[in-house]
Amino acid sequence: TLKADKADLVELYQLKANRVDSDELAKLQETIHRQLEYLAVTTFGLSKLSLTEPRPGESKTLRTQQKAQVLMQSEALWTWILHNEPPPNLDTLRPPPARGNA
Repeated sequence: TLKADKADLVELYQLKANRVDSDELAKLQETIHRQLEYLAVTTFGLSKLSLTEPRPGESKTLRTQQKAQVLMQSEALWTWILHNEPPPNLDTLRPPPARGNA
């Protein structure tokens, strides 16, 4: 019957819409996860620069470059969150190395 066919079509479209919504939600969750990773790496860099004294013999130029890097990462994260534009260096960022005695 035509009425049953229409009901089946409506149900089919609803299932398809739910699948699309689920796919979009998974993509959004992945993006948010990557943003949190980026935030963690940036926060670690900022904390290390703020809370540690320069090592003996460490060049001022190196420390200045590290500060500039943290500021650039912070700005890139801000842009990513506000405008959904991932930073160009996203795949090159790595978390700090694990401690040997952990």
